[in-house]
Amino acid sequence: MTDTFEKSASSDSEKYENDILGTDWTFQQDSAKPHIHHLTQQWCNNNFPSFIDKDHGPPNSPDLNPLDHSIWDELAHAVNWDKVKSKNILIVEMKRAVGTIRQQVLFESCASWTNRLYRISQNGGEYFSIIKIMYFVEL
Repeated sequence: MTDTFEKSASSDSEKYENDILGTDWTFQQDSAKPHIHHLTQQWCNNNFPSFIDKDHGPPNSPDLNPLDHSIWDELAHAVNWDKVKSKNILIVEMKRAVGTIRQQVLFESCASWTNRLYRISQNGGEYFSIIKIMYFVEL
């Protein structure tokens, strides 16, 4: 079963990489339990040329991940939750909502990555809260 899953995942990811992303992209993994599992880490190490393992990446990746930083919030606000009454309707509504996310939101989230990386490094590698950022800006 693992071999079948790996072949399926590989062919799906290769198709996604080639058709959607092209060659100029970077994969960033978060710290979700399935992602930090030793088998996942081993697979990534064997298959990604510049893999940064869980022990060497930032401990609180939501500060760095563009999806966690702002895009999930934008998506959650775009979903018409009153329509969602089943899994199938949820899937349809999520697909619709994804199409409404403004390109500017995507761009700004990705463009602010270096700024978030700098804030984490200034905070000793630890999470920083949006409250600290707002307070800092007000000064």
